[in-house]
Amino acid sequence: MLRFDSILTPDTLARVVGLRLILKNIPYKYGDTASNHIDLQVFEAPPGNRISYSTTSINPSDLVAKPIGSVTLDGFTDSTDRVLAISIDTSIRNDLAATSFAFVVAPGSTMTNCRGFASSENTTDAASVPVLEYTVRVDTGLRIITRRPSLDMHLVRDGSQTPTGEFTLRGGVGLRELIRFDSIGSAHDSARLNAFSTINNGTLVLHLDPLRSSRSNLAVDTNGAPIIAALTNVNDTGAIDWIG
Repeated sequence: MLRFDSILTPDTLARVVGLRLILKNIPYKYGDTASNHIDLQVFEAPPGNRISYSTTSINPSDLVAKPIGSVTLDGFTDSTDRVLAISIDTSIRNDLAATSFAFVVAPGSTMTNCRGFASSENTTDAASVPVLEYTVRVDTGLRIITRRPSLDMHLVRDGSQTPTGEFTLRGGVGLRELIRFDSIGSAHDSARLNAFSTINNGTLVLHLDPLRSSRSNLAVDTNGAPIIAALTNVNDTGAIDWIG
């Protein structure tokens, strides 16, 4: 799933004659590792969607029913940064003027394995991040404009129980975390601040409660039977149960 922020003016959007979602391959296969077949569909989460960093699940009803793009091809070998370009229906260009909009890339019925594609956090290879490509008609011909997503997540189907008709989501990078402060009224009170106060700098102090925390430094390879790393105790480094 990729969310983009609006970056083109209505006048420029009216000149858009082509849209492509550009993904870059990361060498990874799970499932039928002998297959180089790709079958992917792109669905739109229209303006007003509830996709954000705090999203934990989405319903199919949150998406436009018909795909706005698809790609089916053979011979897409598993090489670094190989480009997978998915043409997007330009009829959605008016939606691209919204504050934010999102695309969900889902496997088609003939896809027999999981493949890896770079995320927007892939800072070690900046050229590999996904982009939305606009082809715009200008007075001198055609101009290509590309923009990176402001948020991406990947859909996962794991051993947990997901409610019927919903997807389970997890962040594309495990080390990313969101901390939201719903109110800072107590900080105002203790520091005796008012509406005219100016804060030049501040320090955020976090305290870890070990009784309510757990972590795992267990590294596993998915090239084989799927596994579950069960964290049962504080700072448990992983008790492994093989399944399948």
